[in-house]
Order: sequence, then structure tokens, then C-alpha cells
Amino acid sequence: ASRSMASLLARRGISTVRGKAEQLQEGTIVTDRGRHIPFDEVMFLGGAAAQGLFGSSLIPTDEKGFMLTNAHLQSISFPDLFAVGDCGTLENFPDLPKNGVTAVRQGPVLWDNLNRFLTGRKLHAFQPRSRYLSILSTGNGHGFLLYGSFAVQGRWTRKLKERLDRSFMEKYTFHEK
Repeated sequence: ASRSMASLLARRGISTVRGKAEQLQEGTIVTDRGRHIPFDEVMFLGGAAAQGLFGSSLIPTDEKGFMLTNAHLQSISFPDLFAVGDCGTLENFPDLPKNGVTAVRQGPVLWDNLNRFLTGRKLHAFQPRSRYLSILSTGNGHGFLLYGSFAVQGRWTRKLKERLDRSFMEKYTFHEK
């Protein structure tokens, strides 16, 4: 998948630089290795970052500052606090990606567990899947599809993404009768 994405970027004339940007000056990035890179436009792809809220509280966090949760999506120390998506880390699955797919899958379990918690019923455990479908729009009507180690790109992947996104949003759209 990485080689396929690198190839796509190269065909589009997009150069990539791995490493850490230390400073952003007018029209130039200075890296952690002292390299000065001129730019017209920059896109930083740094992943999810924890907010300072948890680190400055008594709420237990992982080493990156995300709230630690149990399988029911509750704080491991404060059962009336819940976290999903890119603000929580499942204690038993610390490497679970913090992305939209994970958040969407956790959503129904969170909703159900919030209702169960408020009514004193037993909570359900969230069980992550080992593989998931991810589709990134790459512009010009094309998409980049990943499923486990399988990667493919093309116009049909973008159409699939649009159909799946519309279907998902439709499930959560209120329609007056």
C-alpha cells in the first residue's frame, strides 16, 4: 500500500519528505536534521494527537495522552466517562488505529452503552475487527482503497466511497414526516 501511494504521489508531481518539521518559516520548512525545504503548499500528515485535557487531569491516559478505556469504552478509573475515536485508547487494543473507521464502528456501541449506563443495565464490549475498508479520495474523481494489505486505486473506488458515505449519513439524518 505504501509503494502504491508513493507511486500515485510521484505521478501527480507531489514530493514527500519523511521526518519532523521543526520550524515553518515564510516559504521554507526547517527539518529536525537542519534541512531547509522551500514550498508552495504543505500538507502535514501527523496522525491523531491527544489534547491536553486528559494530561492535566486525574483521568488515566496512555503514553501519548489519550484517555485509557476498557472494552466498554469507559475510562478505566472513572466509569461515568466514555471515549471513542481519536480521544481514547482501548487498554486491551492499544494499537487500534485512531481514524474515522474506528470511530464509526465504536459509535453504535457507545450509544448503546450510554443508554445502558443511564438505566443501570449491563454494558456491551466493543470488539474491533482486524481488517477494515478505508477509501481515501485522491482527487480528479479517483480514490485509493485499502483493505488489510490489499490496495487498489481508480475511479470506481471513489464512486464506492461516495456511495458508502452517503449511505452512512442517510442512516443518521433526521427526516420530518
